[in-house]
Amino acid sequence: MPTTRYYQRDRDDKINSINRCFTDAEQGRIELALLRIADLLEEFQNDASVLYARGLLQRDFLGSGLKARDDFENAFRAASPGAEVRSLAACNTATLARSYEEFEYWSATALEILPKDRGMNSMRSAVAEAKSAEADYHATIVNFVAATPPEEKANRPGSAASGLEAALTGRRALRAEEEVDVRKHRAQFLRQLDRRAAETREMLLENFPPEERLALQCAVEEMERTLVLEDSDAELWNFHAAWCMLLRRNDEAMQSADKAIALRPHGYVKPWINKAIVLLHLERFDDVRQCGQEAARQAEAAGLDADLRQAQQLASIKRTGHEAPDEGTFSRWMEDFLKAGMLTSKKEISQKGWSGEYTELVNGFLNRTRLFGADWHPKYLRIVAEMLIYFSPETCRITLVEARAQNEIGYDNALNALLYLIVSSSGALQRDATRMLCLMFLGTGSISGARKMYRQAILETAAGSAEFRSLPEIVRKELTRINSWLPKLIADQEPVNEAEIAHARRTVLWRFDSSRMTERAIPHQAPNGCATLIVVVLVAVVAWTLWRIL
Repeated sequence: MPTTRYYQRDRDDKINSINRCFTDAEQGRIELALLRIADLLEEFQNDASVLYARGLLQRDFLGSGLKARDDFENAFRAASPGAEVRSLAACNTATLARSYEEFEYWSATALEILPKDRGMNSMRSAVAEAKSAEADYHATIVNFVAATPPEEKANRPGSAASGLEAALTGRRALRAEEEVDVRKHRAQFLRQLDRRAAETREMLLENFPPEERLALQCAVEEMERTLVLEDSDAELWNFHAAWCMLLRRNDEAMQSADKAIALRPHGYVKPWINKAIVLLHLERFDDVRQCGQEAARQAEAAGLDADLRQAQQLASIKRTGHEAPDEGTFSRWMEDFLKAGMLTSKKEISQKGWSGEYTELVNGFLNRTRLFGADWHPKYLRIVAEMLIYFSPETCRITLVEARAQNEIGYDNALNALLYLIVSSSGALQRDATRMLCLMFLGTGSISGARKMYRQAILETAAGSAEFRSLPEIVRKELTRINSWLPKLIADQEPVNEAEIAHARRTVLWRFDSSRMTERAIPHQAPNGCATLIVVVLVAVVAWTLWRIL
């Protein structure tokens, strides 16, 4: 089925969508943020604000200075004269320049627009002083990063990593030991970005799949470049082991831990602990205990209390396989996870200019669907897609749940529209629609309730129509993103029977018969109802959003 756009954003929508990208990134979902901004660039090609926002995401959340520099330059060239983003793009291009000549050009360009910018004037003076002293430009950038106050580096590891990447474009001017030091520090800044994202995901009670840990993937790559230059440092090998372990690259993690142990067989506990955890991933429990015992022995001899406690836990592990949580335990997790989602949603609707209540959103949905009465209409696809463009899946779920008491049929039609959007869209819209449906499963409050809803919505529907055949695979992947146990506890079920397939055709699939889907692509319409509320709210938050991303 070809990808179809059900809601075409206009210029007023763009600011809100950019804001969604930063919210994604701040919640540890940088992979989704980049997916969302790629969708924006497809709709708003060569748009200065979108390019500038992507540059900020690359710099601040991934430490990718060169990609960010290119985005900032392209944003400058795409911006209209007089646009605020033009001066900001020039400033940021200058800060990631790769040579004296490039810095001088972009800093002068920035100061033509903002002649009194203190930060750019200060940096220009410092660079001019270094040049007059015949200092190498790239070494100067390294020194700038090193001289940054520790608190600022801790708060902005992405900027530090980006600056060091720009400095490394002149690595031939660095001595081998200097390049090792720069690469090691950049890798550690990237790991800080990953750690911050992991802590946020943990706070939200969510899994952090290896494929989404983009900053950690970059950290491993940087550490591998470091190890090419210096392969006799046990700490570097241990870092590589620990980070590969987090990415579930178990073979590489094991090899690097063994290398660290070989280089420092005594008095260095960390690689023993990392090796034990890798063995745990591989379910080699006897080896885990043996490795944990050696780690405990060395930790006790060295007086390392924290390492000793962790080693003792590994040495005494009793598991003989992955044990699924019982229903009571997992039901409590489901409740806590939904509470965390409610807090996220409440924060979203309590921004400046918002009421902090769902009443207006609920009324907007009811007003727009009341026109259809008890009938299905393909415009439900546009309504649900528009909601997901503007609001998080958490907020959309709560809105629909609260609307259900007043319009059960509208609620049911919206859920079925979700199914269609999942298999007929792509990018961020598909991810948002799938997450919203997964939240609906968890909202049943029990594993048995979630399994029943999943069976009817996903397995029956997929079996009843080739058009929906990809549904289980897409939903399963999203369940894994939330919690690695969810596919086993909810999605692993016996195949549906003919009676269940007939049930799907009778209760779900009739809506998507060609006679009832005369318009596969729903044309953009002037906002009304819920959309009118959205536009009013956006006017109130535009200033806040611009301040946030610049």
